[in-house]
Amino acid sequence: MANKIQFEHLMKHKKQMRRYINFTYDNQPTETIGEAKDLTEAKRLLYDYRLSGDGIYTLSNKPTKCWQ
Repeated sequence: MANKIQFEHLMKHKKQMRRYINFTYDNQPTETIGEAKDLTEAKRLLYDYRLSGDGIYTLSNKPTKCWQ
């Protein structure tokens, strides 16, 4: 979660804080599989991904290095 200073910085520069959905399966490296513009959308996507199959799906503020 963004603290107060980060939030004020985002509001000052009118940037949106993106959320990323990461996926891990069978000790493989973590990879980013989705991006959302806000926390509400990210939670909906996370719920859908978790229903879709095996593996561990998590939310993060930063994508993995291979995400473009």
